[in-house]
Amino acid sequence: MKLVIALFVTLTAFANTYQLSNTVASEASYDYKALETITLTDVEHLNSDIFARTVTFRAVLNGELKSFTGKIVEREVTGSDYLYKVQGSLDRDVIANGYGCDEFEAFNYVFDAQLEVNFEAKYREVKITKVSLLREYNYDICHDRTETTLTPYILK
Repeated sequence: MKLVIALFVTLTAFANTYQLSNTVASEASYDYKALETITLTDVEHLNSDIFARTVTFRAVLNGELKSFTGKIVEREVTGSDYLYKVQGSLDRDVIANGYGCDEFEAFNYVFDAQLEVNFEAKYREVKITKVSLLREYNYDICHDRTETTLTPYILK
């Protein structure tokens, strides 16, 4: 019984499911549906470029293995412990591309993460702290402003 509980706790620690907090509809296409749930598993750090201020991660996003890059927005150093706060995009769907002053709409699935690193202990841990849907819409890209709405996902 203890083994089953330990295995369950181990598996749930690596699988995060996020639920969209509000319904978000596309204005450019009635066929497009925003992802209502996002499941992230096996999130791991691939590499960092401190000079370019980027971090690359790999994870299984809704059953598909993907890599994604985030921008380091903040760094805290305590002795040999480094905490990097990272923002980036998990995926992006462009529904209408805005050619020739036409309509533009994109759904961008964005994240906030923390990367904890201890170089002496060779320890690295990635935590996805927030997932949101950033919708960008513009009726006429030449003569109108772009509306952006940020809708958070809630961790289940």
